Amino acid sequence: MALTFLQLRSNLYSAHRNMYPTAAPLSLEAQSQWINSAYQEVDRKLRWTRCKYSFTTVAAQSEYVVPVEVREVLGVEYVPVATSPSPYPLDEVSMDEYLHRQHRQQAAARVYWFMHHGDRYLLWPPPATAGDSVVLWIVSEPPDLVLDADTPGFPAHLHERIVDLALSYAMRHYGQLADELNVRAHILGELAQERLEPAVRRGGSRRFTTSKW
Repeated sequence: MALTFLQLRSNLYSAHRNMYPTAAPLSLEAQSQWINSAYQEVDRKLRWTRCKYSFTTVAAQSEYVVPVEVREVLGVEYVPVATSPSPYPLDEVSMDEYLHRQHRQQAAARVYWFMHHGDRYLLWPPPATAGDSVVLWIVSEPPDLVLDADTPGFPAHLHERIVDLALSYAMRHYGQLADELNVRAHILGELAQERLEPAVRRGGSRRFTTSKW
């Protein structure tokens, strides 16, 4: 059964009280922070919020800002507005490679490479035509759980792992570093196995609004 944000916080609060009866109870702020941090980490390990985002080229413009928090770029495809050439993948280059290529050629031409830096995507060479599409296949950053009724986007049987991981933060907080490492190793190993499951490979988070795949 899916756990809501309220239930996740409640489970964390109760588990913390049982593990550390003499410690001060977790504040609502701490509950929310630890649950959301653990949610982000579990989602990151599952690579669950896979989606695609596209932008349109401007002739001779190499730099584009993408207002989506990207955790990982899985692939980039260039889709010409004309019927030829057919859509084709772009190869990623490092900052050094991009600068080296940029100094060698400034003229607009067919795009072959891209560089991702923060929220900016730089194409090289700059596109010769306007109206082409660049499709990003990415793992995005899911939004925080905010409302009591909010639920994580991935399968319900993994929701309790959020609480477990949040408790590992408590172990770190209280100096139980060996216990924290053991708990984290167990959880992350379980999540690594889950990534092989068909439901996880299909991916897609219903809480994310950009196109999903």
